Amino acid sequence: MRNPISLVIVIFVSLVGALLIYFESSSNPVPTTDNFVQSDRPDFFMEDISSIKLNNDGSIHYRLTASNLSHYTKIDRTELTNPQLTLYQTGRAPWELKAKMGTLLDNGNTINLKNEVELVQKDQIKAVPTQLTTTEITIKPNEHFAVTDKPVTIHSTEGLTTAKGLKAFLNTNKIELLSEVHGVYYRQ
Repeated sequence: MRNPISLVIVIFVSLVGALLIYFESSSNPVPTTDNFVQSDRPDFFMEDISSIKLNNDGSIHYRLTASNLSHYTKIDRTELTNPQLTLYQTGRAPWELKAKMGTLLDNGNTINLKNEVELVQKDQIKAVPTQLTTTEITIKPNEHFAVTDKPVTIHSTEGLTTAKGLKAFLNTNKIELLSEVHGVYYRQ
């Protein structure tokens, strides 16, 4: 017959070990995508980046620059600091977009810009460029499309317009304002 004291000691040590493992794992919550970027290091980063995408004919489709880029493989996300995006168009002045922060998603097919977002198109004929400002906007650079549900202000030679939300088809210069539209027309 086995020693009953040894059996009690083995059971007690096993129980204490299982409890320690349980409490250790429950005290560290699983990170969410909201706090993951803040709590984990990027798998790579770059400074003073510049990227150019070309059209099939070799002309520039768009240029993206940023002071810093941090990539996070686990959540397939790329964060940009001070991004600037220039969307080129045949026969029209390019759109220049900038912000304090940006996020590349969907392999770069979607760019979210945040904090002091500005879209500018300088027209060679007009003295004043068209300027859109907002706090956040989503860009589809391959489609020259931008959308936001945030308040937006548009300055142009024609006047000043404010609205809540917009859809901008930048390749045709068509802008659809979504709601709460107010405008002031400048007399020429």
